[in-house]
Amino acid sequence: TLGDLVESVPKESLSAQAVPQFRPAIEKSLERFQHAFPEVAGFRLIDANGDVLYLSGGGEYANLADRAYFDEPRRGKGHVLVFSEVVKSRVTGRETIVAARAIRSSDGRFLGLVSAAIEIDHFAQLISPAKVGASGAVAIRRSDTHALVMQQPSMPSKVNEPLDPSHPVYLRIVAGAKRGVLEFSGHADSVQQVYGYRVLENYPFYVLAGLSESDVMASWRQRAFIVGVLGAALLGCLFVVLFELFRARQREMVSAFNLRLNGERLKTAQRIAQLGSWEIDLATMLVTCSDELYRIFELPQVEGGEPYLTFLAQVHPEDRANVDKTLNESIEQHQLANLKHRLQMPDCRIKYVLESCETKYGIDGKPLRVIGTS
Repeated sequence: TLGDLVESVPKESLSAQAVPQFRPAIEKSLERFQHAFPEVAGFRLIDANGDVLYLSGGGEYANLADRAYFDEPRRGKGHVLVFSEVVKSRVTGRETIVAARAIRSSDGRFLGLVSAAIEIDHFAQLISPAKVGASGAVAIRRSDTHALVMQQPSMPSKVNEPLDPSHPVYLRIVAGAKRGVLEFSGHADSVQQVYGYRVLENYPFYVLAGLSESDVMASWRQRAFIVGVLGAALLGCLFVVLFELFRARQREMVSAFNLRLNGERLKTAQRIAQLGSWEIDLATMLVTCSDELYRIFELPQVEGGEPYLTFLAQVHPEDRANVDKTLNESIEQHQLANLKHRLQMPDCRIKYVLESCETKYGIDGKPLRVIGTS
């Protein structure tokens, strides 16, 4: 998500002087991120002056300081997600909608922003299979301004123009109705029309499908069914695009359920194999570990992890210095570590343990955590 990108960006990289040092690693990371979201034309990291410092998907390192989606986060506070109107990208030269989120220092100072560009052609490909008849149309509009994002059949001259405030769909949405099917005569030609619409949750857009009476079956039930199916299909496509991009809550819940299920399986496998796993946060030196590791070390489980020294104290006094030295050397030398040592239990029993571990590093090469098994 853009929120994940904001958190992962080194604050010191957001200056022109830092670009030669950070560009290869950051742009490689952005390319990997883009592969997970093929509907996104590119991700950009922009500094406080509006200069594109890092990007994926190719294009120009342009200045975007005059763009509204840059100016609004710069003048505001917090990390609110901002969507642009349809703009011609200075990076790729194509019609695009931009989603942007501010990057701020710990004291709230604006440092720049992360943006994701979704090209209008992508939306056009999604809704092009829709059959709405010779006089029908399918459109995506902003729910805050009612400005046109795109429409099939295409009407480039109408892009970013708001819907007529007297339009029945406009009036229904302003009144708070998030979805609906309406039937009315057009102002210009008095042709009977059926409109179906739905406002997206969490995003400032709605999908609008309109059909004339001549293009649908005579029965109201049949027309409503067709519009409903069409609206559901279009909505499903858009949900796939937007929810894949910003990690919808339902997808996270499914992932969390699978993670819990896999966690239970892992616990069972570790208990059978007498194999425990652990992770040391090098910033706090707190150890979080599996249930089996607590059983191996015969320590009571503690919510949030135990200090590293608590586990080190369980190591046999004759092995303790070597264990600590091996861990530190593996961190400094960027090497895997394998070590056999003893544990001394409170009742003087001795256990033999085989430890294996490796260190994870940040983009800047700083060691972040050590992951291992016992």
